[in-house]
Amino acid sequence: MIHTAKNEIDYHLCIQEKFFSIMTSNPFFIVGIPRSGTTLLASILNKNTKVCIPPETRYYFQFYENTQFPIKENELDEQLERLIRFELIKDLGLVSNDLKELLLNKASLDSGELFTSMLVSFRNRYKPEAKSIGVKSPGHLRKLKYIFQDFPDAIVVIVFWDVSDCVNSLMNVPWQSEGIYKQSLKWSYRMRLIRSAMSKWYKNVIVVKFEEFVADPEKIREQLAEFIFGDIPGQWKDSQTDLLVPEWENEWKGKVNDAVDSDRAYAW
Repeated sequence: MIHTAKNEIDYHLCIQEKFFSIMTSNPFFIVGIPRSGTTLLASILNKNTKVCIPPETRYYFQFYENTQFPIKENELDEQLERLIRFELIKDLGLVSNDLKELLLNKASLDSGELFTSMLVSFRNRYKPEAKSIGVKSPGHLRKLKYIFQDFPDAIVVIVFWDVSDCVNSLMNVPWQSEGIYKQSLKWSYRMRLIRSAMSKWYKNVIVVKFEEFVADPEKIREQLAEFIFGDIPGQWKDSQTDLLVPEWENEWKGKVNDAVDSDRAYAW
């Protein structure tokens, strides 16, 4: 094909049309209490051929809290380079030029548009057939206010686990140094956040208890699929390559690709 200015314009218009069609269907969010099965749940949903859930980014902590929005056009290059270097976000393997292509001719950029461009860029590179994009980050339970500001119609799945099992699991990961008492207080605080979310955003929130999920994962999977997607035509394939867990997290998330074991509900 002869490369012309018109071809270039048509190409970028096509890219942006696909991007904004994704913008009209909000991403869904998986949040909850750490070590309560958010990764396992995300991994199972990720096995649908039409669903794409990238590695955890903690975007609303890592980047959102340290950025002045909206981002102006003359700041875009600098901010995109800064974004892709953030810890965890860099696990997505984003390329600033890919993001700029999605955001072409934007005079200013709000947080939701930037976050969506990250998700779409990852989807385009690793799972282009996906129609629905999810975000897994348990800590975003504390940032639901900002998530709903950016995505008013977003669907949020909240996962929690019994306090004794959850706290004991947390005591066995290398990135936690606090004792049982402090972890128990944090569990109680997060449960208050869950109750508040159920009250404020009851139409958009569904709560899953880890014990019930591992007891009958197929039943919970189908219930969640109906709540999140309504009707999603993709197939569930155990052979799907899961990009959810970076290699460096395998030490404490390595079991996510194992068959779901109902005994894990009360492992501690």
